[in-house]
Amino acid sequence: MVLDPQDKLFIACLRLSQTEGDQMILAQLISQVNNWDFFAEKVISNALAPLVYSNIVASGNSAAVPERIMTHLKGAHTKILGRNIFLIDLFVKIVKSFAEKDIEVIPLKGIYLLDSVYKTPGLRQMTDIDLLVKDANAEKCINILAGMGFKKCEN
Repeated sequence: MVLDPQDKLFIACLRLSQTEGDQMILAQLISQVNNWDFFAEKVISNALAPLVYSNIVASGNSAAVPERIMTHLKGAHTKILGRNIFLIDLFVKIVKSFAEKDIEVIPLKGIYLLDSVYKTPGLRQMTDIDLLVKDANAEKCINILAGMGFKKCEN
């Protein structure tokens, strides 16, 4: 399989941290991209705009990317950051409410990964908060969440 420059740049931008060598590779790949619209659409449709945007900026090569593409990626990054801050705040409120009733909770997936892997709240898109509680506490948790304004979804 032969990768085009857009795909190579996409893959190169997926690291959580960039070495000096990685940044040099990014600069080289940025200069080879010939379809920025395809690149931006791929990044955004895969919910990776924050990570890609951050890596391009950190590489010092953002001036080599068309301004409209950087603006588009920055907008997606800002939107995701705002949503994640809202969800993190909500998570803290939920955990405090559970703790007041001596209910242990384990964060899962996105909310856990933000703290343990990404370290920056805007680098991973979240759309919900996944929590694990003991079966014995399920009904108490449902009642606490209802008291906070949440409604139970029937699946």
